[in-house]
Amino acid sequence: MATTPIPSKQKSVKVTSNSAIISTMWPKEISCFKLEMNAELNNMNTTLPIETVSNETYWINNYRFENLSSETNYRLVTTFKCKYVSNVEYSTSIDYTESIRTLKQEDKPNSANLSSEQNFWFFLCNFLLFNLFFV
Repeated sequence: MATTPIPSKQKSVKVTSNSAIISTMWPKEISCFKLEMNAELNNMNTTLPIETVSNETYWINNYRFENLSSETNYRLVTTFKCKYVSNVEYSTSIDYTESIRTLKQEDKPNSANLSSEQNFWFFLCNFLLFNLFFV
């Protein structure tokens, strides 16, 4: 008789230069009377997820941390707490700790410099055309 393996709890991390989105995933096949998932970044705690969704396999909580510094290491702690029975203190709590690093800030062109350069070329072309046709 073939058995299907039960999926395990997981997390996923998406990092940009100034934000991080952490997804915690608990398998639906491991039933809990009370389930708590949490993400903490450098002791910045977010108890409310920005989104709670599910698919065929997992309960998923997404947490967002914004206004982070680029190219900086952060300590990420994800917590899974599962209480299996309502009136008995039989529960599991697991913390995962890791380091994540935000990405380098992308260089964006300065719009003021672009408009100055465009103004320069516009003036030069008009000056040359005026001198060519009217002088």
